[in-house]
Amino acid sequence: MLNPRAKKILVIASLVFSLLFCAGIITGALYYISVQTRMAAPAEDVPERMISPEETLAPQEPYTIALLGTDARQPDVRDRTDTIILARVEPATRQVWMVSIPRDTRVEIPGYGTRKINAAHAYGGPELAIEVIEELTGQHIDHYMTINFFGFEEVIDALGGVTLDVPNTIEGEKAALADFTSDKSASRIEAGLQHLDGAHALTFVRYRGYIDGDFGRTYAQQMFFRAVLDQIDEVSLVRVPGLVDAIASNVETNLTPIQLAQVAREMRGTKSKNLYTITLEGEWHSPFVYLDEEFAQHVWQQFGVEPFDIPDHNLEAAD
Repeated sequence: MLNPRAKKILVIASLVFSLLFCAGIITGALYYISVQTRMAAPAEDVPERMISPEETLAPQEPYTIALLGTDARQPDVRDRTDTIILARVEPATRQVWMVSIPRDTRVEIPGYGTRKINAAHAYGGPELAIEVIEELTGQHIDHYMTINFFGFEEVIDALGGVTLDVPNTIEGEKAALADFTSDKSASRIEAGLQHLDGAHALTFVRYRGYIDGDFGRTYAQQMFFRAVLDQIDEVSLVRVPGLVDAIASNVETNLTPIQLAQVAREMRGTKSKNLYTITLEGEWHSPFVYLDEEFAQHVWQQFGVEPFDIPDHNLEAAD
């Protein structure tokens, strides 16, 4: 039986624990609200069919997601999509298919006529971009995420950088154009194994000085995604809050933070061997890329079914 002093200590300890527990709940709730507020897409950006009352995704059910990288130089600016990727995620098997769509692809944009596909986002935000991508690909899109270059750099820095085997030295005028630092400190990347910070990673994924031009750039972006996927599980727990904050500040999506956490949990441990990437091919006739319809049809037949038949990639720098 506890003596009066012991009872007093127990009551005080219980009170302190209760206060800490309540404070933790309140702090967590406020942090969740903060993350949700920053990442939530404006209502006018989200197609009505993408607004789901469900707080969680159907467990282990596959879904598609449009990944849109804009060339906005600052946050909260609607601009053209410099990167367009349609992904299919299979949580049950931890497999991901990613199809890159050349940004100069010739399409019909409702209300604007014949344009490059990257203009759809500038004209009508994610809603119009998704409509055009679905029409082009024949694929239903469940979710979307957009990130601008400002945010990409911040997210990679929060991640601690990415180690990558750079196939060729990146330098010259086109490398300088890809570098957004004011002093052009990231406009040169040596060939070989490099640890890229946010600024150098941004130069790497934006550089277009390959023999294959923009097609070469999409291959390089896919290489970068593979490296991130293989290294994401190695991120120190100390970096997680900063990484979440960077993502929340720079990503717009119709997925809720709880849904994103569910995706992260279901896909944890996925490696690049389960990431299948390809770029829709076509011919460049200024100012458009005209897609190879037969090749595209073959890609969509494999999408979410089996690994892609990958053409040879040419990441040689142009003279």
